[in-house]
Amino acid sequence: MQSQIDSYISAKNHWLSQQVDVEYPTPESLMGRQLYLEAQQNVKYSVSEVESLLSNKEGLSNKVGLDVIEVDFHRLTILFSVLQASQLSDTPENQSLVIEFLTQIILDDEYQLFLGFDEGEAVFALICKIDQDNQLAVLTDIAISQNYHHSFKTQDFASDVLQGLISKSLIINKVIHPDWD
Repeated sequence: MQSQIDSYISAKNHWLSQQVDVEYPTPESLMGRQLYLEAQQNVKYSVSEVESLLSNKEGLSNKVGLDVIEVDFHRLTILFSVLQASQLSDTPENQSLVIEFLTQIILDDEYQLFLGFDEGEAVFALICKIDQDNQLAVLTDIAISQNYHHSFKTQDFASDVLQGLISKSLIINKVIHPDWD
């Protein structure tokens, strides 16, 4: 299973990397890509049965004001990028480089970006790939706003995203996800 996990993660990193493989990429986006890829080397992944992720939590959606949405336009991509950058670096300079890289994402059907909002503020973000042939969801890049780290668990946000996907009649039995904090 580890080779399958590595394959999915490698494909996701390749997809993101190619976002700046253009004729004239900005130097900042290339440096941001390097910072992003370096940070990804330290992330460990596990596989869980979807039922265990759905049954072991209260759910963030039950909290008044929290909305989970799929990113579908550029302004939301910027919010996604800002949240991700805050997780990947403590320095404003490096955060700016990561934002420059991630805001180059061109939305497509293979990888979906999700955001969780609390009272209009973006507080959660993740990338999702659904492999319907294997009835598998791959959740990566789960980020949570610093202000919410002590209030919520990342797996609760992941579970809310999964519930939304299942409500769209997607069949998901297993989930690849980062090891939980």
